[in-house]
Formats: sequence, C-alpha cells, structure tokens
Amino acid sequence: MGLAADGNSGGFSVHAGDLAAGAGPVLDQQQRCARLAAAITGLMAQMAGSAGHPGLTGALVSASQAGAQSYAVAGGLYGHVAGGLRRSAGEYDRAEQAITAQARAVLESVW
Repeated sequence: MGLAADGNSGGFSVHAGDLAAGAGPVLDQQQRCARLAAAITGLMAQMAGSAGHPGLTGALVSASQAGAQSYAVAGGLYGHVAGGLRRSAGEYDRAEQAITAQARAVLESVW
C-alpha cells in the first residue's frame, strides 16, 4: 500500500464479513475434492482387483495410493485456507473494534 500522487493512500478496504463468508466456498471445494478423491481412488482400486495382470494391478494400486495422498494434501490445503480466512476476519474485526474504542476515547477526552 503506497501513497498516490495526491498524497492519499492507494490501499484497499477489507471487510471482515466478506473474509469470513469466503471460508464457506473454500470448504465446499474441499468437500467436492474429497468426494472426487473417493470416487477416483475407489474406481482405481476396483480396476486393480479385476485387472488380472500383476504389473497392471501393481500400477493401479500405486496410482490409487498416490492419488489418495495427493487429494489428502489438497484437502488439507483447502482447510488451511478456510481457517486462514476465518482467522483473518477475526483479526480485522478485533482491530476495527480497537480502533473504534480508541477513537471514542480520544473524542471523549476532547469533549
């Protein structure tokens, strides 16, 4: 955030409610990711069971395990982002309340 040519801040506004609300779609995406992971890894496991060829079975089992691990990491990342949005919203809300209280105290001391 810098100063614009006219000396005013070129920053942006943050709304705690918008940040907190953003966690919902991220968690929805996490759930979609988990459902997709279960479907894909389950399908791969079924294919491995019916492959009838040791090399193909081994490859499908390995791919299924790797896919499950990848989706677990992605799900964890979605959860981390959603938690970060909620924590940030709380921090902005607390900061806004503190600034309001300080401004009120200053005004009361002047009046």
